[in-house]
Amino acid sequence: MKKNSLRFIAGLSAAAMFAMPMANAVAAPLTILAAGEGSITVKNLDESTSYEAYQILGPDMLFTSPAMQQAVSDTMKSLGWPIFDELINSELTDAEKAYMFSDMMAELTQDRKIIFANRLGENLRNSQIPHTAIPSSEKVNVPDGYYILVCNNKVDGDKEAATTKNILIRVSGDAEIYSKNESGTPTVDKDTNPSLAEWKTITIGEKQDQKTLVLPYTITASFPANIGDYKAYTMTFKDKIPAGIEITDDEYTSMDVKLVAVKGEDETEIEIADYSLGGRTDEGQQIITWKTLELIQALKNQGVIEKASDLEGVTLKLTYDLVINQDEVEATTTIDPTTNTITIEYPTDPFPGNNDPDHEGEGITDSTPETPENIYLYNLDLSKIDENNQALAGAEFQLFLVKNGMEQKVDTWVVKDGEDGSHFTFTGLVEGDYILKETVVPNGYKAIEPIEFTIKEVPGDGETVSAIEIINKNNDTHFTVTLGDKSETTDGKTKVTTTTAKIQATLVNDKGPNLPLTGESGMTLGLIVGGIVIAVSGYAVLKNKKEENA
Repeated sequence: MKKNSLRFIAGLSAAAMFAMPMANAVAAPLTILAAGEGSITVKNLDESTSYEAYQILGPDMLFTSPAMQQAVSDTMKSLGWPIFDELINSELTDAEKAYMFSDMMAELTQDRKIIFANRLGENLRNSQIPHTAIPSSEKVNVPDGYYILVCNNKVDGDKEAATTKNILIRVSGDAEIYSKNESGTPTVDKDTNPSLAEWKTITIGEKQDQKTLVLPYTITASFPANIGDYKAYTMTFKDKIPAGIEITDDEYTSMDVKLVAVKGEDETEIEIADYSLGGRTDEGQQIITWKTLELIQALKNQGVIEKASDLEGVTLKLTYDLVINQDEVEATTTIDPTTNTITIEYPTDPFPGNNDPDHEGEGITDSTPETPENIYLYNLDLSKIDENNQALAGAEFQLFLVKNGMEQKVDTWVVKDGEDGSHFTFTGLVEGDYILKETVVPNGYKAIEPIEFTIKEVPGDGETVSAIEIINKNNDTHFTVTLGDKSETTDGKTKVTTTTAKIQATLVNDKGPNLPLTGESGMTLGLIVGGIVIAVSGYAVLKNKKEENA
């Protein structure tokens, strides 16, 4: 932009600013009609926090010093936003640059104002520019002008785009503002219990009798300690499900999603405002988003709380059943978990609109760090052989997961590999107790008694699994289990150790009559007993006839 054009715009900006009414806010450009004295009062969330007030522009609409102008220019350069480029590289006078700076501040979106305030505050903190101490909740007299209040607590760099501890404000008269310091952070955790996993045959949309593995998940969230300061509060759960698993709208209806507020022993169900099934991340994880209603008002309406501060003793619990089908279970031979992560997005400003007539802080949110939850799924690779260690076809199996002494049929997928029909792979197993039953026995061979075994995970670092153990409970020699040895590979200075997660089992049948399987022994016993009864009855009839003829 040419120099004369910039001057024309600066002149219009200055004229507009002098025509505007006064307000204690960030969004509007500075308008100072006459030099005077005002005051600043900061109402903090944290009474131990204080601020340092740096005057950027004076009532004459000029930068207060060359050092301040340089600090503003350096901040603009470091951010690299196009809106600042022409001003930084222009040949305007200092007065024209000051006018343009004020005008640009009015044009920035709220999140960019926050970023600018945090970055400028860090530059000023290390400078020798004079400033005025603003203690907590005390009225301090200052000249009218345009200020930045720099919090005496350090701003976390990775949070500067979401929340601010530094405040931009213009002063014309008495200015009362609310500190954005320490807005409060909720907590969130995600958990699943593999022992509660179930195999279910369900209908999904138009697909009948779908064999699925159902894993129950629980997401627990708490409110921040300063929840009582909020007028409204909404949480958005962003759940990244394991890579490879696809949730559709039809499948979502089978997930039994519930959101409840837990207070002591009482649980109150809350309506979920909306959900969306997003696309996939770079890691292949699909994102499910649940948005809550305005929680404070919703829980007041349902009698759970009377005021916002009552939420300090309340937690939110979101539960659902993750439905996994065969195509979504990765057949892995190493102990790699399927990972879920959860984060919640929450408001950071308890007082939207109090510092700005254009609703400063409204809609500004932050997110909790992602919390991972790992699930480990295993495969049973079963080979059927005879007494000569040769492949043996003709068998069929059923697998049962034992819970609380009860057998639950594992309606798992069984892949018959090879043309000889002697190789089977059970996929998608979780840690727990199992019973393997041979339901069809090859001709000319004896049936094998049910085999009981346990898949036990060996803890690693943190919540990871370093290895698995297979416990053959009845020590059946027909059922031989091997786990691949740990293998180490070296890539430069990196040594990688992997352990197999595939359970390789060999099942041997002995030669002999094909005795009845479980469930048929009663029938055989009945036939034997019936035969004895018939024989005894026949003998009695013959004896009676002989006595009659004698």
